[in-house]
Amino acid sequence: MTSAGVPQSPSAMVMWEAEQKEGVEFSMLVFKGSADSNTALLGGHITMDAGGVSPQAIEYIKEGKFRLLAWLGKEKMAGYEQIPSFYEMYKIIVPSVMGVWGPKGMPKYVLEKLEAAFAKGVKDPGFVNIMNRMSMPVVYMNRTEMEKEVNDMYPIAGKILKILMEKEAQEKK
Repeated sequence: MTSAGVPQSPSAMVMWEAEQKEGVEFSMLVFKGSADSNTALLGGHITMDAGGVSPQAIEYIKEGKFRLLAWLGKEKMAGYEQIPSFYEMYKIIVPSVMGVWGPKGMPKYVLEKLEAAFAKGVKDPGFVNIMNRMSMPVVYMNRTEMEKEVNDMYPIAGKILKILMEKEAQEKK
């Protein structure tokens, strides 16, 4: 996918916004996963990768094989606080949320029980240790906070997608 195409991921949307602000153009490729993109980066087939930071990428960063350039999200990883975020540089918010979803109409007692379990789970020392080893921040939101986050991001992502879809339609003419 080129930058003229409609982004297929939140990271592609963020990179598109950076293109607009910097007046540059990236050629964006879609990989099946981080193993493929890491291999392409190590082999010199691509010059950078934008997306989630896999545990393997963290190892490559620690070994000096990769250089961390910027964070796509607001939250920074422990030990890498000096690395700027796209939010700091451009006020770009990554329209991506990882969460747990359920069907509409779940009984309130089920929602409350699940929310309590997840709130407890993110504080579990074993979970926190794994997240720390992967240099990943733990950001917990209850269902009200998560709903607000999603609702706040929806118009931003929708605006970008509309612009890109219009641009793609123009280029097909």
